[in-house]
Amino acid sequence: MHTATDFRTTVLEENNVSAEQFSDEVSKAFQDVLDSLRKAFPSPDEAPGHEEREQMFREALSKMENALVYASMKLGLPEKDVRLFWSKIEPALEKFLVISGECYNSELFRHC
Repeated sequence: MHTATDFRTTVLEENNVSAEQFSDEVSKAFQDVLDSLRKAFPSPDEAPGHEEREQMFREALSKMENALVYASMKLGLPEKDVRLFWSKIEPALEKFLVISGECYNSELFRHC
């Protein structure tokens, strides 16, 4: 499984779960994670260094994975398939979050 399309055809469709159902359930689960992250992440003025930021994002992504698995299991989706899909997208998400955080905290963006 390499793409969202693969996930949809090999996991969602095989388990009679619509993309809408999946999206709704995951959105609910992610909202709780996002609410807790808003409280946990420091303001740009107190931003951690690169290594600390990477660790914070790894922890955030772990919470997101657990929320995704929880939401998926509520829909009856196989945990191993959901974790496999997550393992394919997580590295790109982590890289995106770290780079975005660094850009946001850079001097260039602070003066915008």
